[in-house]
Amino acid sequence: MEIQDKYSNDQARQSQELMDLYKKEHYNPFSGCLTSIIQMFLVLSMFYLVSQPLTYMKQVETEKIDNYVTQITNEGKNVRYREIAVIKEMRDKDESVKINMDFLGLDLSDIPSENYTNWKVYIIPVLYVFTSFVSTKIITLLTKDPKEIAKEKEEKALIKQEEKKENKETEAMSEMNKQMQLMVPIMSVSIALIAPLGLALYWLVGNLFSLCERLILNKFFKKGEEKEDNG
Repeated sequence: MEIQDKYSNDQARQSQELMDLYKKEHYNPFSGCLTSIIQMFLVLSMFYLVSQPLTYMKQVETEKIDNYVTQITNEGKNVRYREIAVIKEMRDKDESVKINMDFLGLDLSDIPSENYTNWKVYIIPVLYVFTSFVSTKIITLLTKDPKEIAKEKEEKALIKQEEKKENKETEAMSEMNKQMQLMVPIMSVSIALIAPLGLALYWLVGNLFSLCERLILNKFFKKGEEKEDNG
């Protein structure tokens, strides 16, 4: 931020200074992409795990699953997720396809879009949305220095109507960043509503761990900064 402030009128120099800073601190600006790719693979793995528990948890033969699916389909019942349908329809008839998907009174094999009348299926998705917004808000506040917040307030109070026109581009970028922060939870909830609850639970727990991690790291770095200031 200091570099961007100092060389705001010289983009070439700003880019060079940023690259020098990354090199000095051994930071790869593309490292964030790697973590996103890893997270995507983890989400896909979790989706397969919760949508095909008989294959990945119980190692039930594919032939047996196919036979049960055919039987359920012939009865005119909905089969969006094959193995979930087999568990729900056959668990009382065949012990080999019986699997405990209960979590604090919730059935993690339930799919919100197929259980409109059951209000319990919305508990985890709603908690996920709530923790997403809270987490985003808290992280935004933690990453801002109190002095910077005070400075921003002073600057906003002093900005005239003419100067606001010049800051339209900055405001647009800020608005775009806010929209991006909102898009991820919205997309995730859209997927959670058509997937078994186990996936939404994975995202919810991930949110809680991320928030705790951020709070701990923030406390740790603040102590380090205080020691440097006192030194």
